[in-house]
Amino acid sequence: MSSIIENSWNNFSEEYSKTYLHDADQSLPKKLVNFIFDNFKNSKIIDIGCGNCRFYENLLEKKINSKFEFEYQGYDISKPLLKAANEKFGIFENFKCEETTIDFSNILKLEKKYDIAIAIHVAEICYSIERLFDVLTKKSDTIAIIWFEYPRFDFSDLEIKNYITHDTAEKEIYSPYLRNRYSKSYLKHLLDRFSLEIANDISNSEKDKLTIYIKK
Repeated sequence: MSSIIENSWNNFSEEYSKTYLHDADQSLPKKLVNFIFDNFKNSKIIDIGCGNCRFYENLLEKKINSKFEFEYQGYDISKPLLKAANEKFGIFENFKCEETTIDFSNILKLEKKYDIAIAIHVAEICYSIERLFDVLTKKSDTIAIIWFEYPRFDFSDLEIKNYITHDTAEKEIYSPYLRNRYSKSYLKHLLDRFSLEIANDISNSEKDKLTIYIKK
């Protein structure tokens, strides 16, 4: 399973890496930006599974009309997406993004803590959601997850889906990736294991949701 995940997220073309997700619905990420600006001044933000750092762009757009200051640290396993992010945002002093291992072991070794740890559309596609919760809770007492599909099912399951990794005038090229659906009981297990409680839920639909968790 790990090879499918690593291969798929490193299969983006250089050009498509620059535009990936930049035309996606940003309503929930922008609501997360508002939450961060309202609750953390001069904040330190860690973004697990940052991709090409589209969320950092949302932070910059909000900062234009405010005095809010922040530091942003992104981590991802995708070399082409990280390259695109660094080419676009590397000029900013408060921006940094780096490669992580698929099990986040290099992040877990770091002692630095953050005001908020976020994972946007990562929980369903990472190598291990328990490992994701582990790194998020070790890095911050406040965690934000934007779900593709909030765990609302009776059973957990796993499916193989396709997404575009190359998009040219001649053709679209797809790569397989794994997406999990989690049950309500499994989410409860995760929250109990990592001593988390839900502080806020924001939904756009039955499926996608921004959830803020805090340590008990």
